[in-house]
Amino acid sequence: MNNIFSICSRLIILNKDKLNFNFNLHTSGILCNRPEMKKMRQRLINQKINKCIICNKIFPLCLLDGAHLKPRSIISISERKNLDNLEFMCKCCHFLYDKGYISINKGYLEVSNDIIDYNLFDIDKESKLESKLESKLKIMYIYNDSNKKYFDYHYHNIFRQKK
Repeated sequence: MNNIFSICSRLIILNKDKLNFNFNLHTSGILCNRPEMKKMRQRLINQKINKCIICNKIFPLCLLDGAHLKPRSIISISERKNLDNLEFMCKCCHFLYDKGYISINKGYLEVSNDIIDYNLFDIDKESKLESKLESKLKIMYIYNDSNKKYFDYHYHNIFRQKK
């Protein structure tokens, strides 16, 4: 695998108390407690181009994550193996998506008010005002009937909507 991190077989993490914790890694860099992820990532590599679905930038595979659209911690075993719930996201977009700062609603990228002023996605403010879509920034062509339920879950349960 073309992953610069695959050289490491162990990851040592220091916590706030300066204690060492060792986590065994597969050669692909994926933690052992996610056995399906190695196969799912390989399926993504074989079936998709190495482009982030959010920012549409092409990255080397080492900078792309196999991101779950609906959190892995709450999906069923069968959903874990469903490629409709997994897409490539760059590490930055994946972080923003997981933390609820961005989401997909009815095929549009929406950005939380917490970060909207940073213009992370190079959206022209005039075009945003013209469209009268306050936080809907761009059409997400990846949105379809197969992954709609995963995006909808994220939007309604994780996205930091307006208050």
